[in-house]
Amino acid sequence: MIILIVVSIIRFSDLERFRNTGRWTLVYGRRKVGKSYFIRSMGYDRYYFIGRSGTIFEDDSTLSYEAFKREAIQCLERDETVVIDEIQRLPGEFLDLLHKTGVRGRLIAISSTLWLTKELMGKSSPVLGLFSDFKMGLIDERDILKNLRGRVGDKKKLVEYSIFLREPWLIPIWEKAENFFRALPSTAKLTVPSLIGEIFTEEERTYSRIYDGILKAVAHGKQVSTEIASQLYSLRLIPAQDPSLVHPYLKILEGIGILERVKLHGRNKYYYRHSSPVIDYYYYLDAKYGISEREIQEDQAENV
Repeated sequence: MIILIVVSIIRFSDLERFRNTGRWTLVYGRRKVGKSYFIRSMGYDRYYFIGRSGTIFEDDSTLSYEAFKREAIQCLERDETVVIDEIQRLPGEFLDLLHKTGVRGRLIAISSTLWLTKELMGKSSPVLGLFSDFKMGLIDERDILKNLRGRVGDKKKLVEYSIFLREPWLIPIWEKAENFFRALPSTAKLTVPSLIGEIFTEEERTYSRIYDGILKAVAHGKQVSTEIASQLYSLRLIPAQDPSLVHPYLKILEGIGILERVKLHGRNKYYYRHSSPVIDYYYYLDAKYGISEREIQEDQAENV
């Protein structure tokens, strides 16, 4: 049995899904959801990480593209397990080479860029049909409950923890902090803007005041496009109170995994919500108290 731990959390749901993937698997999802840690815990023969500049790393060494290409294909031909982290940063010809090689060995490709992932799996991709896809999101709340119920006696706190600890990067904070919920506001203030910036950078998008206004509006309860447009118009971020002006932004935020679109039961209408409770928490605090520009008071955070 494989036991996978992110600090102290075994991701039972993801393990079960991953067991049903094919020999070549594309693991994709938003940044900081634990994709690399998840795969590293599985075992592999070669692990390559592709930097933003295209530099190829293997452990503490760097490889030329030609050396990497030759070594990776040879490993697959020997039926070994090869991991390529941030595969979308490689030249497009590498996908042609994979197509030529065919499904040999075990190849796990990781990507943090959702729109490029769709292209990799799209009709015009040379690797169409070669990979099974494995979308990785936040940790399942049920897995948090299973892991912590023996360590947290207070059932109310256990449920509260299960909401926020879905973000793997918060687990070390929870383990070290004397009072997790007192540490949460300052942690969110420092981390969430950087995380949003990284997501937009990976997706080759520019973060603007309109995106910021939408994320604050959704966190503050404006969850349908008409309400969001009204809020943005009141702030003079859009020229008219017209939902069609915010639809392209909402589509992008949904596409890069920051917002979720949910259909209202029995109606041809949708509402939007934050995918991450922590991101929702940060933007609510910013909308209500302006914490991105000033210190938050402890009593304000406790009232949220």
